[in-house]
Amino acid sequence: MTTMTETSIDKRVDDLANRVDRGFEKVDEDIRELRGDIRDMRGEVRDVRGEIQGVHDGLQGEVRGVHDGLRDEIRRVDDGLREQIRELHDGVHEEIRGVQDGLQEEIRGVDGGLQEKIRGVHDGLRDEIQEVRGELHAQGLLLRAEMKSGFEGIDAKFDKKFDSLNRTIIVLLGGSLSVVTGGLIAAAFHLLS
Repeated sequence: MTTMTETSIDKRVDDLANRVDRGFEKVDEDIRELRGDIRDMRGEVRDVRGEIQGVHDGLQGEVRGVHDGLRDEIRRVDDGLREQIRELHDGVHEEIRGVQDGLQEEIRGVDGGLQEKIRGVHDGLRDEIQEVRGELHAQGLLLRAEMKSGFEGIDAKFDKKFDSLNRTIIVLLGGSLSVVTGGLIAAAFHLLS
């Protein structure tokens, strides 16, 4: 086995130190390059942001111009339509007045026989309405009687069920009524009512 001399250890340590120094120098150089690249990229990003802002501002100006132009055009069209509607309205209004005047003349020209016919129809309708009212009243009375009969049947069934329940409870408790039984009966009566 060979022993290492102090000189060979020093050489090796110096060699290792040199390699570490070269490694750190390389890392420093790489970091400087990266920092330079980042600075360049930041400058490029600022330039792109400026271009985007310029495009944005230009588009906003164009949109405002188009918007203002469209608004003015819509106002012109709206004003024109309003004028046309006013003219149409006035014309239709005049025509309606003419028709109304003609109808009033025709109505005035109708003889009194029409009023007599209307009175006859009115009287006939009144008689028919009275007859229908009488029929409806009779049907209502029949319906009330049927409903009363149905409710009486339900009451009879209820009484039978309640008596049966009461007998069952008395039989189950051996004829002795307690507070609990009274509560059960009251609850059952409440549920069935």
